[in-house]
Amino acid sequence: GPSDAQNTAVTMTLPTDATFINANLPVGWFAADNGDGTVTLTTTNVLAPDETVLLPVTVDIAPGVIPGSSL
Repeated sequence: GPSDAQNTAVTMTLPTDATFINANLPVGWFAADNGDGTVTLTTTNVLAPDETVLLPVTVDIAPGVIPGSSL
C-alpha cells in the first residue's frame, strides 16, 4: 500500500533438510531461529512503500541431500 511499514516481520519456513546457520542482515534487522524449522527476521526500521531490502541467510544442508536437488 501507500503507507510506510513499521515493525516489519518476515517468517521463513526452511526445507526439512536445511538448518539455519546465520543471517548477514542490514543494520536494524534481527534474526531469530524459532526452533521449529522457521526463522523470523524483524526490524525496527521503517520501510517506505516499494522499498527493497536484501535479507541474506545461510543454511546448512543435510549431507544426504543429492547435489542439484530441489528443496
